[in-house]
Amino acid sequence: METIGQQLKAARDRKGVTASQAALATHLKVQHIEALERDDYSRLTVPTYAKGFLRIYADYLNLDPAPLMREYTLQHAPPIAAGTGAESISTQMPAAGRSFKLPQLSLPALPTLAPGLARRLALGTGALVVVLLLLLVLRHGCHRTAPTTPMAIAPPVPVATNIPPRTSSKPAPWVIVNEPAPPYYQRPVAPTP
Repeated sequence: METIGQQLKAARDRKGVTASQAALATHLKVQHIEALERDDYSRLTVPTYAKGFLRIYADYLNLDPAPLMREYTLQHAPPIAAGTGAESISTQMPAAGRSFKLPQLSLPALPTLAPGLARRLALGTGALVVVLLLLLVLRHGCHRTAPTTPMAIAPPVPVATNIPPRTSSKPAPWVIVNEPAPPYYQRPVAPTP
């Protein structure tokens, strides 16, 4: 029986491409293609990467990746842990038509509360939540503000126009303006009757 690498190399030869062309088409490194064809999986850092590279390369070569993946898993499966019983590899990998069984886990029992204590805790927690909600409503929900009346804007103050003329011929270093700045918006003042 041919190994995985021999099957891949034969399929590449049938396709008539070099390892460089296959690497370019699959976006894999040439070293990974050559390692897959030599069955040298130590060059592929992680077994998950090896499975992914094998699937990509098999798809490129128009091979069915499922038998190749199954064979890779059978060859490179981690050893069965001690204490799991007499499990065979067939129970770990489901064949066609068989279902996969998960091992039964036993968890430690959680501590239980006495029924009276549980009821008191529930009532106390509920009462605390109600009190906190009432405090929240009283503090933030009951504030009402009085409607505000629009503020009247005072008319501008008349500016004195009798400024004495300057006697000095030197210009002042700073210009001093004695008028207030015009307001941005001025409401019309209603006439008083």
